[in-house]
Amino acid sequence: MLLFYLIVELSTVPVTVVVGSQWGDEGKGKIVDSLASKSSMVVRFQGGANAGHTVYRGEKVYKFHLLPCSVLHKGVKSIIARGVALDLELLLEEIKQIENDNLDIDLVISPQAFLVLPFHRWMDKLEELRRGQEKLGTTYRGIGPASTDRIARRGIRLGHLFEDNLLDRIKTLVGRVNAVLDGVYSDVTKRKINPQRLYEDLIKQRELIRKHVGDTHNLIHTAIENKEEVLMEGAQGSMLDLGFGTYPYVTSSHTISGSACVNAGLGPNQINQVLGITKAYVTRVGAGPFPTKMDDEWNKKVQDKGKEFGATTGRPRDCGWLDIPLLRYAHRLNGFTGVILTKADILGGMGDIKVCTSWDWNGSEYKDVPEDSRVWDEGVPKYITLEGWPDFSGIQEWRSLPEGLRKYCDFVESNSGVKILAVSTGPGIDDIAWKE
Repeated sequence: MLLFYLIVELSTVPVTVVVGSQWGDEGKGKIVDSLASKSSMVVRFQGGANAGHTVYRGEKVYKFHLLPCSVLHKGVKSIIARGVALDLELLLEEIKQIENDNLDIDLVISPQAFLVLPFHRWMDKLEELRRGQEKLGTTYRGIGPASTDRIARRGIRLGHLFEDNLLDRIKTLVGRVNAVLDGVYSDVTKRKINPQRLYEDLIKQRELIRKHVGDTHNLIHTAIENKEEVLMEGAQGSMLDLGFGTYPYVTSSHTISGSACVNAGLGPNQINQVLGITKAYVTRVGAGPFPTKMDDEWNKKVQDKGKEFGATTGRPRDCGWLDIPLLRYAHRLNGFTGVILTKADILGGMGDIKVCTSWDWNGSEYKDVPEDSRVWDEGVPKYITLEGWPDFSGIQEWRSLPEGLRKYCDFVESNSGVKILAVSTGPGIDDIAWKE
């Protein structure tokens, strides 16, 4: 009886979390954009300017790194929660782009969000240079150094810009940064940070952002208590999670669904749905293990047709076949209530499709991702070949999808344990076929 009561109560919670199931670039922006019109609030809860969500409005293309995709929807409140690493300079540029298009923006930013400062971006580059052949493939957005300051409890929050002791905070932080530059990076730079100049720049940015700073935590909980639809927008993908991804080739935050609780201040029982956005193939940008990477010919074909170039860096993304062990792992990490398959239209007309069903390593077969990272690095994927499907685009009814694609979805569901709710059939906001 208690279990039945809990299920009934949970079903009334209107919070949906959207996360990527792979290494990012799964098409989350398009899905959030589509779902935002049915929500009263969209919350960006983690990541920073190292993520990029691409949204289409006719011929107009928006590439958001910090703004939630909901800023293009009138009547939907957009929230940047405390878990976001905030680059004020870039955020103000994105806001200006929206305002220049004569669009109203209903945006509230948590004063508890930590700032990514200009020297963080610079130190990100210096550290990557020092790694030499061991480069991680960072986006140079300063997220790692800013996260280091946050964890070490010396970071500067957005709310600190409004406090009287801001200059003292900056001097303390910059003093340490300059000492590190002297001791660690003296062989590559003689540059020093000027705390007064940084202070003056931040004061200017403070006045431009002031009207958007507010109490996001209570806004979110008031919406939940009023049974309003709240959409939580994740960034990057599950395989880039700091704790459960392909470490050290990961980002500096937690990208799985539980991160929505930690970074926006929710309890686990306040989440009703977790949607895993999953490409029909897999992509990865930067360094790190990629077991199902395609051969050069296939990689180039999919890369070109799918326009697989990073929204943040412009770098080409490596392309690979769908990896069932990886998807099953992401499902376990996030507790997907459903999956939306994206970019299946890109594989249309390209012939038979491979799917990885397990990995072989050291004489053993692995259908599930183990905790031994050597399997990631050295495992050999085992494939099954499925019949492909013809070219298509813009289909909005499940029964109208090519038969080969529907069989592909059935195979993925039966082998991974996920439930596919819909297939994205093109870049447009309405190009989605929902399963009846």
